[in-house]
Amino acid sequence: MTSQLDELINIDLAKLSVDNAMDNLGTLIDLSGDLKSDAGTNKALEWCDEIEHFKLTEQNSCLLDYYRANCCKI
Repeated sequence: MTSQLDELINIDLAKLSVDNAMDNLGTLIDLSGDLKSDAGTNKALEWCDEIEHFKLTEQNSCLLDYYRANCCKI
């Protein structure tokens, strides 16, 4: 799992579609919580800030808020 976390942390979100970015964000948050990784959680919060500037559907905007809240409870 640690190698998967390292791979996720190094992804360039600018190269992903919104849906792929959101999927990777959810996975990053889950893995960071499971591994108690501050680096992963910090990266997830950075991604939230970055994804916020993408053109999001209303559903993805709500999901982004949910993901950000999950980062805060880890």
